[in-house]
Amino acid sequence: NHSCGLTNLGNVYCWGYNYDGQLGNNINTDSNTPVLVSGGNTYTTVSVGRFHTCALTDTGLAFCWGYNSDGQLGDATNTDSWVPVAVAGGTSFTQIEAGDDHACAIDGSGTAYCWGRAWDGQLGNNQFNSANVPQAVAGGFTFNQLIAGPGHTCAIRTTGETMCWGANWSGQLGDGTFNSRGLPATVPGGLSFIDLGAGNEHTCGVTAGGSLYCWGSNIEGQLGLGFTIKFSTPTIVAGGLTFVTPPPVEY
Repeated sequence: NHSCGLTNLGNVYCWGYNYDGQLGNNINTDSNTPVLVSGGNTYTTVSVGRFHTCALTDTGLAFCWGYNSDGQLGDATNTDSWVPVAVAGGTSFTQIEAGDDHACAIDGSGTAYCWGRAWDGQLGNNQFNSANVPQAVAGGFTFNQLIAGPGHTCAIRTTGETMCWGANWSGQLGDGTFNSRGLPATVPGGLSFIDLGAGNEHTCGVTAGGSLYCWGSNIEGQLGLGFTIKFSTPTIVAGGLTFVTPPPVEY
């Protein structure tokens, strides 16, 4: 219920629901126009979760703000914050993604870290207890992109395979089962994706050739595959269309 945007000067503005301080402007009053996030940091990317927001500065440091009952701000507390707080550890990241109540990021070496709610294994460290500081995803894998859904996480390995972990009751991990996992599992099919996206209980990926595959819940037709209830493995979207990924934003 809130949105955020990044200006070409590196300022983050947010608007919408603000009961938990997720707009980051040091009050908790809703706003129907963009408000500047406090703190004076220069950011390069921003990602919104359910009731929290995370962003990376131009030096790669992670800051989060908003709701923090499960440690999703990553600042070693479980206290909400109406202004950006630094994620513990001082790691420099290249990407950050906020899920419903967790967040994940990739550092310069390709190591993925997650923090926040872990009830469904979405932190990828084989633990189901929430964590308020970053936890390295198990397995020693290196990644070049990740996405965070409401209760699951997926990432593209530097070797090309896609791996997912966390909630899987609708098949959103794409591993052919409906079993949630606390460890990364490879998405089968030998597909190599160059971009991923996660929605509510579903996941999609684009290949280098422009083919779009989706998996997970399809009760509303969100996979582009008619109205079959769910798919547990990647299935090509109907229509024979070729898709492109957006170019990187340069400032």
